[in-house]
Amino acid sequence: MFSNFKKQILLPVRYFNLSAIRNKKPSGSLLLKTCFLLIVSFPVITLSQAWDLRKNLDDVRVYTRDYPGSGFKEIKAEIFVKSTLAGVTKLFDDVTLYTKWIYACKTAYVLKKISSTEGYVYSVIEASWPVSNRDVITHYVRTQDKKTKTILITLTCVKNYIPEVNGIVRVDTLCGTTKIIPLKDGIVQIIHQLHVEPGGSVPGWLANFFVTDGPLYSFQKLKKLLELPEYNTYKSDDILEP
Repeated sequence: MFSNFKKQILLPVRYFNLSAIRNKKPSGSLLLKTCFLLIVSFPVITLSQAWDLRKNLDDVRVYTRDYPGSGFKEIKAEIFVKSTLAGVTKLFDDVTLYTKWIYACKTAYVLKKISSTEGYVYSVIEASWPVSNRDVITHYVRTQDKKTKTILITLTCVKNYIPEVNGIVRVDTLCGTTKIIPLKDGIVQIIHQLHVEPGGSVPGWLANFFVTDGPLYSFQKLKKLLELPEYNTYKSDDILEP
């Protein structure tokens, strides 16, 4: 792991004129450029790491990869469904149904609805004893590209939006996106990408379960719900369809 880290740090140096550094004292401009490229290049290299396919069942694929500076992996779950964009959006917007399809979701409700495309949601994730339950406040924002019709939902954590609850560990780091992409013949691709720092003490076996089996379970449930006519034929004036 350390050798890979060294390679990532040293990689940008190849692009400099090393003879200039050997033969004379580097100028302030050269040092500044060197530092800038090291800072910029490092996250680009680490975040471009390939995804590792961990689960592939019932047309649901779950991937993981290392996340820079974290002991918890980033996840990506992907499904293809026959539905309208508005139908998929309707299901994601219905927070009351989170307990029906999101794995281990014990409670979920809207804290504040800013608009039809933005708000704050509180949810509690149930953990197995002796691990404490987790709660998280998520700020979501939904946008749609008018040209491609792709919908993007961004998710960020707002730890101190409300006071912490005794006996429940507050998640303080969460970031992710959900892409809803229209394809041909009424097929919609859904890609959910997420990284979470659960806080507190979490056994490795439990962390791995939530990273792989949890997303698989959630997207299996999501896919079944989206097959219902209530969603797969739903249209809305707020959502552009292909």
